[in-house]
Amino acid sequence: MKYLLILSLLIAFQASAQLVNIEAQRIQSDSVRTAGNAGIHFAYQKTNGITSAHFNAATAFQLKSKSLRHIYLILGSYDIARSFKMTSNHAGFGHLRYNYKINKWLRYEVYTQLQFNELLSLKYRVLGGTGVRFKLNKGKLFKTYIGVSAFYEHEEVTLPEHTLNDDIRLSTYGVISWKFPKEKGEFTSVTYYQPSTVSLADYRITTQNTLVLNLVKRLAFTTQFNYFIDTRPPEGINREVISIENGLRFSF
Repeated sequence: MKYLLILSLLIAFQASAQLVNIEAQRIQSDSVRTAGNAGIHFAYQKTNGITSAHFNAATAFQLKSKSLRHIYLILGSYDIARSFKMTSNHAGFGHLRYNYKINKWLRYEVYTQLQFNELLSLKYRVLGGTGVRFKLNKGKLFKTYIGVSAFYEHEEVTLPEHTLNDDIRLSTYGVISWKFPKEKGEFTSVTYYQPSTVSLADYRITTQNTLVLNLVKRLAFTTQFNYFIDTRPPEGINREVISIENGLRFSF
């Protein structure tokens, strides 16, 4: 019951930009039960033909049951963007994920997500999905994963006209995670491919690469490169989003 209370309180206060590297927030250790982090980031981003600077505040929390088989992951952030044309836009992101560890190489996942992004004319997007996640190797420093799932999404777009969209998408992803020796940091790369079940020509691809360099105990420098493409975005919105983020992360 206390786990549900913690989850409810955290998700209530969490609302990042369009792109958030979920994989970089996971605890890859099989023995650590609780961990979290909070950070601030500054970013350069080009979206819909507009170049802007971003300030982002983000937090993440992961909790494992005593048996280490039940895993809860919560992510959230809030982003303020200011373009060189002196216009301000806001974006928010909240993500809740549950994993059940079936064996050493297979996990079952259920997740839900809420986001909005004024720069992309996205008033809100809500989605929920389920699938499986495979660990491909057991290395202590180098690990790889693949995941397969399906999700339902409902979104409201404000421009060029007010529209409501409902869709079911498949989601496949591949992950490379490399922890540097002597706990000096880690590098995580993940690529998502998310086609619509109605038309395979309607798909999204996201590539996220995150470098974490530990400065002192619990404090790290982070840099992240994101690339996102949507083959069928709302009318008037560009297909591609590119962002580069730099910041500091405090772990607890």
